[in-house]
Amino acid sequence: MNYIHRNLEDIIEDAATKQPVIMLYGQRMSGKSTLLKNTGSVSRYNYVSLREISDRAEAAQDAAAFLLSKRAPLIIDDIQYVPTLISELAKLISSDKLRGPYILVSSMTPAFYYAKGYADTDTSVKQAYFTFTENTEDNNFKVGKTALQGEDSDSVKQTGNTESLAIPCICMNTLTQCEISGGRLTTFSLDESKLRRRAASRKSFDARGITKRMYRGSMPVLVCGDSNDRAAVYNELLTRITEQDLRLISEAIEPLSFYSFIKSAAKQCGMMLNISKTAEETGLNQKQTKDLYAVLEYLGIAFMLYPYSDGKLTRLVKTPKLYFYDTGLAAFLLGIKDANAIAPYSEQLFNNYTVSELAKSFLAGGVEPRLYYYRNKDAKEINVIIEEADRLIPININDTEIPAAGLCENFSLIDKARLPHDAGALICMCSNIDVDSNGIYKLPLWII
Repeated sequence: MNYIHRNLEDIIEDAATKQPVIMLYGQRMSGKSTLLKNTGSVSRYNYVSLREISDRAEAAQDAAAFLLSKRAPLIIDDIQYVPTLISELAKLISSDKLRGPYILVSSMTPAFYYAKGYADTDTSVKQAYFTFTENTEDNNFKVGKTALQGEDSDSVKQTGNTESLAIPCICMNTLTQCEISGGRLTTFSLDESKLRRRAASRKSFDARGITKRMYRGSMPVLVCGDSNDRAAVYNELLTRITEQDLRLISEAIEPLSFYSFIKSAAKQCGMMLNISKTAEETGLNQKQTKDLYAVLEYLGIAFMLYPYSDGKLTRLVKTPKLYFYDTGLAAFLLGIKDANAIAPYSEQLFNNYTVSELAKSFLAGGVEPRLYYYRNKDAKEINVIIEEADRLIPININDTEIPAAGLCENFSLIDKARLPHDAGALICMCSNIDVDSNGIYKLPLWII
C-alpha cells in the first residue's frame, strides 16, 4: 500500500506524550489504523482490536482485568464494541493503577457515546474532550449535540464528588486535497502571503480535474491505488456500516431502511434539510428521519452546517444544511457511474466538496471548525461563515471558472454582526488567486 502522510501524525504523537488517554475517531475506512501504524513512536505501541471476538468477550466480561492484563503504551481499536471499557480505563487511570498512554480508536464519533449515556460533555477544556462515565442504563437511541470549548486542559476533572477523566477526542476524516497533493496543511485564512505559500505547495487542477476528484472521492484505498473498483469500495463501506455499526446505535434501525434513507439523504447534500421530503421518499416518519440524520453524524459520514446567529443578527432560518465528508460516497449513492455524468449534480457536489474541504482542513489541524451559513427572508445567502475569535470570514462558492460579478454583494448582510468581518472570498474553479478592488479574494478550490 502506498501510504500518504496525514497531517494528524504530529498532533497525535504530541497528544499521546501529554495525555494518558486520547481517542482517534472517524468514518470507517478513513485510514485511522493505518495512520497509527505509520506515526513515529506510536507505531511501536502494543495493539489490540475488539473486532476479535475473543478479546471483545474478555473485555466485556471483566473490563478491569482485561485492561490490567495489557501492557501500555497500548492502542485499543474498535472501542465502540465495548464502550464500558472507556469508563473503566478512566477509573484505573484516575486511581493511578494504570498510567498509559492509551490510544482508543473508534468508528463512532463522541456524540454517539454521549447519546448512549456513556459520556458527558466536558466544556471546561479547549479541544474536543469528553468525560466518560458509567452507562446510565438508558440504551434508547437519542439525539445528542456537543459543545466543546473552554480554557483548562487538565485531563483529570472533578464531576460532583467523583473524579473522572476528560479524554481528548481527535477527529480523522478521509484524505484532504492537501494530503493528496503531498503538501503541509496550515489553518485556512485570508492572509495573502499564506494563501500564496499554500498555492505554491499544492498541485493545481482544472475544472475537469475537480470533477474527477468529486466523483472519485477521497477514500485512502481509492486515492492510493490499492483499489480501482470504486463501487466495490463504497459497497464495502456501506456493508460494514449496516451490518456492524447500526446495531450498536439501535437494534430498531433496519439495514435496508437505512440504505434507502442514506440514498435519499445524498440528494440533499449541500442543501437545507427537507425532513418531510426524505420521509416521503423512504416511508419513514419524520422523527425516524430526523434521528437517522443524526446517525450520519454519529458514523462520521456527514456533518451539519447551522445558520449563524449571534444575538445581533436576526436568524431567519433554523434549518441546517447537510454535507458529506466524502463527495465520492455521495456521488455513488446518487447513482453516478461516470465522472462525465456528474452534470445534473455538479453545482450541488461542488458546494459540498468545498465546504467539506474547509471542515476537513480544520479537523486535520486538530481544530474544531466553526462553520456556519447565513440566509435572510429574501433568500439572500452567504454560503459559509468561518467564525474566528475576533472576526468572521464570509465565503461564497461558485462552480464556474469565470464567476459573474456581484456574487459577494451579500457579505453586507453581516455588517451588523457582533464581530467584524473580513472582506471575504469567493471559492470557484478559477486557476489563480485574485483580489478585487474591495479586497475580496477569488480563490481556486484546489488551495483550500
